[in-house]
Amino acid sequence: LGEWAPIDRYENEVGTTYYVFAAPHFLSSQYRMPLRLSYNEAVKEVTKLKNWHGFDGTNYKTDAELYSALSDKSYKGGWFIPPIELLRGVRSGHYTEAFKNHLYNVKHCGKFRKDFFDDAPNVLSCTYYSSFGGTVDIMHFGSGRFSQAFDYKSGYYCRPMRVVPAP
Repeated sequence: LGEWAPIDRYENEVGTTYYVFAAPHFLSSQYRMPLRLSYNEAVKEVTKLKNWHGFDGTNYKTDAELYSALSDKSYKGGWFIPPIELLRGVRSGHYTEAFKNHLYNVKHCGKFRKDFFDDAPNVLSCTYYSSFGGTVDIMHFGSGRFSQAFDYKSGYYCRPMRVVPAP
């Protein structure tokens, strides 16, 4: 999707620029039907991924855990649930552009064109708010709007992403 220089919700720069890759499809059942999952279920499914499109899944439950792993270099290139800036291009709590080639921006391009519908249900991000009673950011791919949902509710799609350091 492009280059990303992550900055966490506290304005801390990770210090590395990454190339961003989106999975070729949403997490799906054995019949290739996209799974509708609660956030907690999606975390478990991503963690179980083994050699999925060549890479294992990670166990980052929140955006804070992901940014921490990127900062301390413990992240090893596996699939994760993306933060809101990779889905919609804006940082958590901000409305300034953070990532130009976010998934919403390319949903009708190339191979993604066949996988998104304007009436698609909400898609999960890992941007987590414990202060709001355990909510995560979700994004509606029809309208481009995002909001918060409780982490235990079901009915959301998940498209994992992964990153590699840019040279």
